Amino acid sequence: MQLELEFPLAWEFRVIAEDTPATQSAIGKVLDRYGYAQRPVRGRASRGGKYVTYSVRVVVPSRDHLDVLAHSLSSCPGVRFLL
Repeated sequence: MQLELEFPLAWEFRVIAEDTPATQSAIGKVLDRYGYAQRPVRGRASRGGKYVTYSVRVVVPSRDHLDVLAHSLSSCPGVRFLL
């Protein structure tokens, strides 16, 4: 069952990824590709420092766009989880 969402919709992705400049850059490039000026906001690092969370806040016009954006973000090198 899918939630009934009203679009356009403000959405926040939580990205759990390797803590590397290349990963943050790849996330930024996905946002650029879809016309977003927002940058991923770095959150907390894991205890060992290998992983970090990023917050990505966007406004999406449709469910299809949300799904495509989620797939693109989760496919970035270094991304482990997308919430």
